[in-house]
This record gives sequence, structure tokens and C-alpha cells, in this order.
Amino acid sequence: VQPPSSTIQVPPDGQWYGPEAGYTLDEISGTSVEYPLSGPGSGGAVTNVQVQVRRGNDDSKCWSGDLFNEPCGGASSWLNMTLSASSWTYDTAGLWGKTDDGITYRVRLRGYDSALAADGTSDPNLEVVSVDKEKSFKVDKSTPAAMINVPNTYTVYSFTGISGTAADANSGIRKVQVAFYSETDGAWWDPATAGDFTRGTPGSDPPDDAFVDASTDTAVPVNWTVGTSSIPVMNNGQVYHIRARAMDRVGNKTAFPASTTNPPVQSSYIRIEKAAPSPNSTITSPAAGEQQHFSFTGLTTIVGTMDAGNTVQLRITDVTASPNKVWTPGGWISTTTWLAGCAPDAYVVGQSTCGFYGTANLTWNRNVTGIWPSGTNRIKVESRAASEEGSSYVLQATYGERYFVIDDNNPTASVTSPGAAYARAVTEISGQASDTDPGIITGVEITISTGITGLSSYWNGAAWQTDPFWLPVSAQDMTFDSANEPWVLSSGLPEWVDGKAYWLQRRVTDKADHVVTLPSGGSAVSFIVDTTSPTTTVQVPNDPGNPGVNSMASISGIAWDNGRNNAIYVAIRNEATSLWYSTITGFNVGGVNPAWIPVSAAYGGTLSPDATSWLFAPSGLESRLASGAKFLILARSTDVAGNMESTYVDGASSTTVLWDITAPVSYISRPSAGGSYKRLAIGQVGLGNYLEGTAYDRPDAPSLNSGVEGAKIRLSYLLDGDTYYCMNAGFSSGTYT
Repeated sequence: VQPPSSTIQVPPDGQWYGPEAGYTLDEISGTSVEYPLSGPGSGGAVTNVQVQVRRGNDDSKCWSGDLFNEPCGGASSWLNMTLSASSWTYDTAGLWGKTDDGITYRVRLRGYDSALAADGTSDPNLEVVSVDKEKSFKVDKSTPAAMINVPNTYTVYSFTGISGTAADANSGIRKVQVAFYSETDGAWWDPATAGDFTRGTPGSDPPDDAFVDASTDTAVPVNWTVGTSSIPVMNNGQVYHIRARAMDRVGNKTAFPASTTNPPVQSSYIRIEKAAPSPNSTITSPAAGEQQHFSFTGLTTIVGTMDAGNTVQLRITDVTASPNKVWTPGGWISTTTWLAGCAPDAYVVGQSTCGFYGTANLTWNRNVTGIWPSGTNRIKVESRAASEEGSSYVLQATYGERYFVIDDNNPTASVTSPGAAYARAVTEISGQASDTDPGIITGVEITISTGITGLSSYWNGAAWQTDPFWLPVSAQDMTFDSANEPWVLSSGLPEWVDGKAYWLQRRVTDKADHVVTLPSGGSAVSFIVDTTSPTTTVQVPNDPGNPGVNSMASISGIAWDNGRNNAIYVAIRNEATSLWYSTITGFNVGGVNPAWIPVSAAYGGTLSPDATSWLFAPSGLESRLASGAKFLILARSTDVAGNMESTYVDGASSTTVLWDITAPVSYISRPSAGGSYKRLAIGQVGLGNYLEGTAYDRPDAPSLNSGVEGAKIRLSYLLDGDTYYCMNAGFSSGTYT
């Protein structure tokens, strides 16, 4: 009651097949076993095995025996196989011709056994095919493509190798081979002899033994190369063909092209002419790539190579100088003078010509110790090789060339922030680094130190330590790559302490590896952190209690700061009008905020060194003061660190004065004007006839005045043309004092 079980032997699952011998699918084969193998129902036999082949995933295209046009669900899609020995086979001669390139085909087998019905008639069990017993094969009938990329010129002077690419759309590249043909010999090169062109015939594809294998990689497309050891020796002046062919994994090979192409038109079959190599020189040191920088003593030898020549010359030019200068054994000379009339290819056999001088040998090298011009200069070195034979020569077509910089100047770096001896808030340390152009700054570092000597404790970005520690700073534009580089350090700074001194050193490096520490000799630039505001005192005028003053041509005082004071400002307000003073327009500046005037020469002011004492005496100040008014005088200071006084203390930075320049008036009430009195009738103590009067101060209310401080009288009489004055003890004539 069990059906047979069939197994596909050919094709292996996923196998590629092609039309080339050794890779063809000649038949489909497999085995089928009848079950059960023992016990009831055993002993039967497999009587037939059928095969079904489907094109791709299309169930309407199974093999009918003639075409892939049979629905896969019908019995007609199953074709009988032939029992051969112990295997069942199906001849694919007709099927292969109907397969398509690049298509995958599914193969299934099913078996019939010899089971009988109850009445003895044939009633075979039919195998049901499961997916796990399916297998597939793939068809690759197309040839792979090959391309020669190098040589890429028709004229070839020398070979460093032959290279190209290869690709296959189906089974993939198995190998690439190359063959060489001589038009002169009319034959292909024989790799077995490594010297003779004796294989094949003109115009024919080379025989297999004329090919050499190329090295390949696993990229897509495949890159391949043939080294110089697998390239024949070619004679100058002769024409050769190079043929590349790729072979895929089922033996398909690149077809032989109908004709060659001449590079730079590339193909798998190119035609080239081997020519005598041109003399060539290359500068190897200084190296190619990014322009190098050397100190004055950093470059002592220029080194290079030469091919196909017997002499090499160098020309060294300072292209920074204007006009340019060329080196000669006698020194640097203007190119305008030394190269006058020199054509680019000027050459004289056996002589130095137009600034070109021979090298020490043909390896080659040239000693250039100490030849460089002073300062920082961009140098151009040219090399040219020549092949001299008697009086004739062949000169290198394109000269070797290298540019570099000889830097004989040290870089420098300055600190711009903090920019004074005292600093209030140090959120960053910044500066400028520079080198003589075309020199290039490559890095800046600083130390931050403190202590009694300034160099005893160093900040490392996280803590203080005793050993010097250099902190790298950043270029403002993120990269140190020019001769002028602003720099900054804004992170990892210490917590600054008010009143404490700190020292800074800079270390700057340029591309020529000059390293300069600034300042040198163990010194450093110092600054003191100052977060305390200065204080100011107005000393003149001094009007405690406001009895009044009548002289104020100037205002003066002193100022103090724990660091260094920098500037003084004064503001004056008329308390009666609430207007502030201007040295130009007087008291006409409104507003709540003081109209501050700097104490400077421009405004009639004078400052002592460090602004510790000051005098404010603007022209015409007193003429602007209204008699009978009070005036508020404010003074404030700023220090070098930028701290500004903002609290005003009465009697110190704030004072009020009463301005009174109006004289008091007095009146005599006894004696009366023109009156006559007996001696005892006037001015006698105890008789009630004192000399009396009244005194009044001005101006009157609502203006203010300082009040009458006292009153005095002068008593005199005239006798015989002489005036006698009362001198307390009696009257006396003469001068009154």
C-alpha cells in the first residue's frame, strides 16, 4: 500500500550547465525504491518512473517532450524514463535545445509500483512528490565579457602590467587568460618558450596553450592583472596584439573579436606599438602628496629614480621670491636674469643648462645642505632625465616636479583674552598664532599655572598638579592649517579665585616642526582674577549738613580697588529740577539714571596713575549752578578687570551740597538815619540804647540759603579831615584793619 520513493541524482540541485563539453546536461537520472522493504506488502517492484521539468516558476510551462508548453498539473507533463541498470534516465538531447539562457528549471521524479487490485488487475501505487525532493538546474549559454583597460595608449614604452575587467551574467567568472600576437612574426607568443612568437596562424584565435592565466579578485566585475613576468619581450618599433578572454564556470569563453581596437579605444582585443622608452626621472624625496614643510636644516638631500636615460639634472627655484630665483652654485639669482632666453627644452650635452645641474649619481640624489634662502619660501624642484649618445640626446618630455616649503622662521603665539593684568570673568583663553607665509601653524598649547612664583602648580584640565602640563587648544575655524590662526580654549578651565594671580605660557608648532615656547626662559604672562568692584570717595566739595558752599570750580576725590583702578565717572543732579549736568549744555539732561561724565581731559578732568585720585573741573561749572539749590554729586569707578561700582554710599561716592553765592543783607534800626544823640543816649550798656539792626540771608524762599552766620558793624567819626575808628578800647585814626 506504500508508493515508491524516488531520488534525483542528476542534476545536483542548483547546478549550472552550458553547451561546452564537460558542462552539458546529457540526461536526467535518479533511483526509485519500492516500499515496504519487508513484511506485509513487501516484495513488489518499481515498474515505471516519470520525470517532470518546469521552466522557471511558471506552472503552465512544463516540458511536453517537444516544447515547454504543457500545464504542469496534467498527466502529459510527466514523461516516462528508461531503466538503465539500477538507475532511471531521461535523455535531454531534445530538451536542452529548448532551454533558455539564464533560466532555472525545476526537476521532479515520481515512481509507480507493481501493486494489484483485489481482483488481480494492476493497481499501482503512485508516488506523491514532495518539495524537499525537487531539484533545479540553471542554464548558461552566453559568453562572458572581457575588457583590457591597461595599456590605454597605442604607443607603449614599457609595461608595468596588463589589467582589465571581466563579467558574466550567469554562472560567474572562473578565470581570465591573455595571449600576445606579433604582426611581424605573424604568430602568437608561446609561453612555454617565453621568447618565441610561433603559435597559431595570422587572423585566427590563439590556441589554448598560447594563453597565460591572469590573477583575479572576487569583485563584480572581476578585476584581473597579468604581471610583467608573464608578458613577452617586445621589440621597439613593432606592432603587437593583446587578446583577453574570460571563461565562466561552465566553460563558455569570450568570443574571438572580428578586429582589434587601438587604445584609447579599449576592448578585449587591442593593437599596440612598442616604442623605445623615453628617458624619465621621478622625484621620490620629498614625497608626493600633501606639500611638505622643512626647517632650514631639515632637508639635506633630494632623491629620485631614472628610467631609460644616462643623466639626470635638477633645477631648484624659489617661487616665493618676486621675481622668482633659481639656485646656482654661486647663490640664488633672479630667473629673469639667469633664465633669460631659455626655452623649456633647452639642453646641451654634457653641460648644466638653464638652471639645471647634474645629480651625484643615477640612483639618483643631490646634496642640498645649506643652500636654502633665508626666511620662509616655497620651493619648486624639477628633474629631467636625458639619454645622451655622442652629441645627440633624447630629453624627458614631461619633467618630474615637486613643491615644498623651507621654513627658516619660528612661529609665534600671543594671548588676547584675558587682555589685561586683571580679569573679572575668564570664560575662555584665546589668542593668535602666526607663522611667516607660506609657513603653516599646526598646533598651539598653553599652560595655566599659579603659586608664589607662578610656576609651582599647573592645571591639567581637571585638577592642579606640580609638573608642567600643556593643554591643547582649538583653532577658531576648527583646523590649524594656515599661517594665521586664531585659537581658543573654552572648556576644562579651572575655578578662578578672586584676588589670585595666574600665569600663562604658550607653545606653538608649525608644519616644519619648529616648536617655540612663549615666553621663554621659564617666565609667563600673568593676570589676576578680580571680581570685586572699586570704591570712590568725593572729597571736594565737602558740605556735611548742607550749610552751603560758594566755591565749586572743581570736584575731586580718591578711588580704591583691590586690583588696579581704570576710570572715574561723575554725575551731578540739580535736586530742584531733577535734571542732570552736561558739560556742553548744562543742567538739561532728564531721566532717572545718572548722566555719567568720564573724568578725562576731554571733559576737563585729570586722573592720577591707576586712577587713585581724580579732579573734575569742567570749564564754567560754577556758572551752571543755580544759587539756592542743592546738588547731588555721584562718583563711580571701573577697574582694569571691568568691575564697575554700582552702590553709592552717602558721604563717600554720594554727597549733596547747597550752592549759595547770594550775599546776605543787613539793616540799622538804631541809631536812625541822620539822628543826633548825646553820648549817654546811644550805645550804652544797661541803658537800653544799644546799637541795633537786622540781617537777612538771600535768596528768599522757595530757594534755599545757608542762613546768617553772624553780623558785624563798623563805628567811626570824622574830625579835621581824619577818620577815627572804634577799636574796642577806644577810637584811633589811621589804617583800619
